Amino acid sequence: MINLGIGTLLLIAIVGLVLLGLLGWGVFLLLVQFGVIVNEARKPAHHDTGNYSLSQGHDVGKEQQ
Repeated sequence: MINLGIGTLLLIAIVGLVLLGLLGWGVFLLLVQFGVIVNEARKPAHHDTGNYSLSQGHDVGKEQQ
């Protein structure tokens, strides 16, 4: 059996907890992003109901660009 000191075991435990916390945080952020995507997908599509005519348009000259 490998004889590890208490300091080494404590360090391994701390690193394991940090890695587990980072994994949990990553899963949480992934679920939040998935929730935002689903929420945006459920919104109705935008339908433009404005009346536009050719008289509303204008040519952009070189000085206006």
